[in-house]
Amino acid sequence: FRCFKIGCGYASRLSTSRNPINENAVGPKIDQSICDFIADHHVMTIATVDEAGNPYCANLFYAFLPEEGVFVFTSSTETCHGQQMTAHPEAAASIVLETHQIGLIRGLQLRGRVFNDHPEMMKRAKRTYLKAYPYAALTPLHLWCFEVTFAKYTDNRLGFGKKLLWRREQGETQESSLPTD
Repeated sequence: FRCFKIGCGYASRLSTSRNPINENAVGPKIDQSICDFIADHHVMTIATVDEAGNPYCANLFYAFLPEEGVFVFTSSTETCHGQQMTAHPEAAASIVLETHQIGLIRGLQLRGRVFNDHPEMMKRAKRTYLKAYPYAALTPLHLWCFEVTFAKYTDNRLGFGKKLLWRREQGETQESSLPTD
């Protein structure tokens, strides 16, 4: 199944669309519950690193391209994380539901690669971002894409410590109750 945006949520459909980043690859199959969680939120924290290995975090509004498994966000190249992403495209990110109730804890931890140099993808990214945040058209946009290579979704509503793991190279989601990194 693939997820695609309809209004405020995501729906699923079967698809064999090609991944625009790698024209020969079929787009990733991300579990519907992960897509639903992404659709329910709009801010992620991205973690980057400088040349010396010093980490930095930034909170960003995002739009999501589910067929490609790519988040889109805007940030100046002059920011700390913008400079770090330019020099070191490998990054991590997270999206979390804040709650004090252990049984309701949900969160998504991601690893991937940041880029802004794929012209065709950046056109789609801009359309998607401006659809989600029309007011952004009034400001200078420097868009970035975060291509997810690994996702770990924790959903305690399914059982304490229940995790769904997704890896781009496998293109499928696996369930786990074991601790993972």
